[in-house]
Amino acid sequence: MNRKALLSFFLLSLLSVIVIVPARAQTINSGWTDTPPTIDGVKSVGEWDDATMVQHDWGWGSGAIPIMWVHVMNDAINLYVLIEIEDDDTTVGDDVRIFFDNLHLSGSSPVDNDDMIKLVNDDTYGDYYYDSGMPAYYFDTTGSGSTDGQGSCGQIAVIYYFELSHPLCSGDIRDFCLSLGQTVGFTIYFSDGGDGSGYWPGDASYPYEYGDIIIAQRPEKPEAVGGDVLLADKLELLTPCLIMAIVVLTAATVLIKKRKH
Repeated sequence: MNRKALLSFFLLSLLSVIVIVPARAQTINSGWTDTPPTIDGVKSVGEWDDATMVQHDWGWGSGAIPIMWVHVMNDAINLYVLIEIEDDDTTVGDDVRIFFDNLHLSGSSPVDNDDMIKLVNDDTYGDYYYDSGMPAYYFDTTGSGSTDGQGSCGQIAVIYYFELSHPLCSGDIRDFCLSLGQTVGFTIYFSDGGDGSGYWPGDASYPYEYGDIIIAQRPEKPEAVGGDVLLADKLELLTPCLIMAIVVLTAATVLIKKRKH
């Protein structure tokens, strides 16, 4: 086989193993927080400042188009999500649901134990899992699991506030288990009673339409610059030098005194 034919064979072989991964419709880099929010349905001042925020216009409903703001952050224990939605009615039963592609498979359908959390505007919080045997989402507690996380909803004027938290790794097989820096697929569903409902960024039935949440890692603390601050490890390194300097200084002082006498 000549060189040209060999090169062509190599390129064809390489192309045959390339897997084209479609770009996600939406990627959210979760923000890191050292101060967990209080899950009470109230967006307190400064409480969500560490979160990454994205906006979505639903594009359905009568009159004004409902707008949703999604805030996402995490610490080493929990994922925190605040969803603000323009909604001026007080109908009980409006809810948000966050579906997760636990293993980030981006498949054509959810797989067993894919996670979902739901919050109704009467403060009812639920933790669910997907069962492919009878394709649907069920309470974790019906599958020998537990309800992990919490949620609370509040309304001020024309804005509903859905605050939710969910453990990064609860230990329940029915939940996702994420390490810092890992990625999980997600999509959000909102139902505004008889006024409309919709998914963002994709239909829950098709994980390849989901977006991504990248779990934040703890930021590295910068070393102190200037001032009189010394880190403990630096003090440990300097201690032998300081002792040696004291010994030399003492010996020199004794020697000088002897010469004077």
